[in-house]
Amino acid sequence: LGAAALDAAAVLVRQLDAELAGLYVEDANLLRMAALPFAYEITTVSAVARRIDVSAVEQGLRRQADAMRLALSKVAQALHVPWSFQVARGTLMDILLEEMREPGLAVLGHTGPFVMNGHAQGPHASAKSVHDARRQPVLTLYDGTAPAHRALNVAIRMARPHRKAAVVMLVADTDVERAQLRARVEAELQGKIG
Repeated sequence: LGAAALDAAAVLVRQLDAELAGLYVEDANLLRMAALPFAYEITTVSAVARRIDVSAVEQGLRRQADAMRLALSKVAQALHVPWSFQVARGTLMDILLEEMREPGLAVLGHTGPFVMNGHAQGPHASAKSVHDARRQPVLTLYDGTAPAHRALNVAIRMARPHRKAAVVMLVADTDVERAQLRARVEAELQGKIG
């Protein structure tokens, strides 16, 4: 989990008196690709092509999950809040949609190019990932319901200290409903900013 995402989650847990729940998604497409008979990797050290070792990829995913679990537990213990962690295998969007059926708030992070085989790439990789994540806008969905209104307020509170954009995606069936939702969001933003 990116340090910036974990920091953001910790801030929210403190503000909302919530539980810290971690979810690590093992990308099923990555594992399927690694198992293909024509899948090869070229290492930067030897520049030699070799077959991808699926078991090594699975071990790397387990190491990343273990590192995330440890980081999450340290933050939760420091904040004295309950926490949980689970590992799921599948596609990211399918798993997220399944997990987010109940109203909740998700802070997304990724290991991306900054972590490979459990190791940070380069001496400033961690700082770069935090810096890049802090520049990203805060995204929330808004459909006019009470949970969506709470999520909007949290998004505004998260965006304001770092002077980044709060991007609000409206969920509406008609143009009229979309215009009503937009007016409510704009009124809320003006109230928070002014």
